[in-house]
Amino acid sequence: MSEEGPGASDTGPVERQPHNPTYQVPGNIAWVDGADFGMAEELYLTVVPDGQTVLLKGTARMIWIVASEGGSVVDEVAQLVARPPAEIEDQVGTFLADLTNRGLLAERQVRWPSITMPPGLD
Repeated sequence: MSEEGPGASDTGPVERQPHNPTYQVPGNIAWVDGADFGMAEELYLTVVPDGQTVLLKGTARMIWIVASEGGSVVDEVAQLVARPPAEIEDQVGTFLADLTNRGLLAERQVRWPSITMPPGLD
């Protein structure tokens, strides 16, 4: 028996999984990607109805687009820029946090299915 008391089991060390969120575009964001219209690869994001517009170019644009599609942002961006994920993870994470804090992206909320316990086990 372990020192934690009756019924406790020793399952060894617990590995923490890294927090790898996915993102979505909040409902109050309007955007136009110049590339969709054969123009420069510039992404314009506007917070509606406030009218605050943000311009993203280059890698910033790429990160927002990958995030808005719900992908694994670090892995997909690393592949697109031909760099190891570990090399860009901190910078991409910082940028995603900034976008989220400014309301230009939102973390998707994981909805776990509810579990109903059989009678007598609750």
